[in-house]
Amino acid sequence: MGRNCDYYYFGHHSFGLITMNEAPVQQPKKGGKIWHWILTIILIIVAALLGYTAGQNAAVQPTVSVEKATTLEQNYGDVPPEIFPQDFPFEVGTLLVQSLEKTDKETGITHASVAYYSQKSIQENADKFIAYLNQNGWTVVNNTNSNGVYNIYATKSRNSMSIQMFYEEGGGGLKVQVVYTVMK
Repeated sequence: MGRNCDYYYFGHHSFGLITMNEAPVQQPKKGGKIWHWILTIILIIVAALLGYTAGQNAAVQPTVSVEKATTLEQNYGDVPPEIFPQDFPFEVGTLLVQSLEKTDKETGITHASVAYYSQKSIQENADKFIAYLNQNGWTVVNNTNSNGVYNIYATKSRNSMSIQMFYEEGGGGLKVQVVYTVMK
């Protein structure tokens, strides 16, 4: 890096002022995409955990609506919520352990979530879900299998679908949780 030194004289004294010829070079920021993916995965996990918690607290019962100040919640018992894609490839012979629909009345955003236990492996389920999403116009944004949790996140138009599969501790089997988000 080169330096220039300009001298100024005041009376009998000279003062040197060092100036720089070169401007500092800005390095491009790295990791922007990585942080985007990490944030996306965290949001998916939070949505799945919220659905899981709600499923643990919900008894199997007929459709029940609960209206809060800004949210309408409906528990569909053992059938999928009405807005859930009718052609979604549920596993034949399984029962839903969670079936909820939550609509934010201010934004119009609806989250429909279902959960069930599968008799098939994680990979069999993942292959089935990826094929379904690809054949039905969804764009798979994230497809990861890490630390025993398989996550698939896809978008279609303004809507999204998050699928999470994992083996429950205590021998509960392979749990499949799906959150379908409809933007209005």
